Amino acid sequence: MPTNRTRVARHRKEKPTLGPAERYYLLTGFWFSPGELGDDDAASLWLDHRDTLLSFWIQDADAYRLPKDRGFYDDVPGGVGTRPAAWWWFDVPEERRTVTAAEIIATEVAALGQAQHGEDYYRHHDLSETSYSYLLRLKLFTTAEKAYFARFPAIKAADWDLLQRNDWHTKEGRDRLLNNHQLRADDVDRARIVAWWERIGII
Repeated sequence: MPTNRTRVARHRKEKPTLGPAERYYLLTGFWFSPGELGDDDAASLWLDHRDTLLSFWIQDADAYRLPKDRGFYDDVPGGVGTRPAAWWWFDVPEERRTVTAAEIIATEVAALGQAQHGEDYYRHHDLSETSYSYLLRLKLFTTAEKAYFARFPAIKAADWDLLQRNDWHTKEGRDRLLNNHQLRADDVDRARIVAWWERIGII
């Protein structure tokens, strides 16, 4: 028996596209455009573009050069031994481990020969393990990352961890320390850090 119901067309939601804002968000975790990118759309974009975004993010940040016509959303890679924001949202096999101040101090001693700070200093600091330590512990480095690390045989695990924890794993991070705190002849701590950089071959 016929009915007088009207058939309503159901439109499937359009698949999200990877524009500059979406790409920047998946890489850095920051969203600056109007509206929002929902978790489902972000996960879908990451699934579709994961390899390209990951390959960009983990390249040598020191060797990367921004395009001359840089746009607002152009970003530099995070560097070898790091991962973009979306990887931490969607791909992590487990949460990062919390480390103790004593473990961080042991890393400093192993790398620099002495601690930079006492345990009280770390009371109000992020005590998550670095991405380097996380990836090393879970054996998640890519073949390209393993090849990169092999180029620096003098740099041990404690060195990489300390470099990353202090944002010294990129030239920009190393320059920030020197520019914000002008190196003086009597600045023993920073002179020791620079001597360490030279010894492990990153400057």
